[in-house]
Amino acid sequence: MVKVQNWLAEGNYRADADRVLQRVLDAPEHVGELMQIVLEGSDAAQVNRASMVVGNLGRIQPGWLTPYLDAMLEALDQPRFPSVGRNLLRYLSELPSDAIPERLHGKLVDLALRITDDPEAAVANRVFAMQVVANFCDLYPDLAGELRACLTHHIPNGSPGFRSRGRKILSSLPE
Repeated sequence: MVKVQNWLAEGNYRADADRVLQRVLDAPEHVGELMQIVLEGSDAAQVNRASMVVGNLGRIQPGWLTPYLDAMLEALDQPRFPSVGRNLLRYLSELPSDAIPERLHGKLVDLALRITDDPEAAVANRVFAMQVVANFCDLYPDLAGELRACLTHHIPNGSPGFRSRGRKILSSLPE
């Protein structure tokens, strides 16, 4: 774990994340180290940078993170740092529902609905969570009603970002 920790400790925050992402892409054997920092790390700055790397890695090589889905859901249930929840939810919101093992569907959808329904949760987390639920509506059509009810309830008092994404999702939900 020392190698990725050292990479994360170098220089500028955003540049660090981009540099570490490139190093992990060049040496995929370090994905486990990176995930260990995100899921178990105690240094807030390192965990924040590492979670940014994970979020970006998920866009480029989403399959590299699938072995960690169980641990990610556990971390989302009780995130130690705000960046962890935001970046893991972003990754999950961009992942096709069929890329997630069926055994995790219920747990993920339940968690994402709870986050979407929580007015105290960070706006980005709520927006990514509502997208996660929306992604499953094709597989589970009854879910559309639950999501519709949640969004309809929260849109009037939601932030501009919540309202915008919520309206887009409402318009795309099956009847």
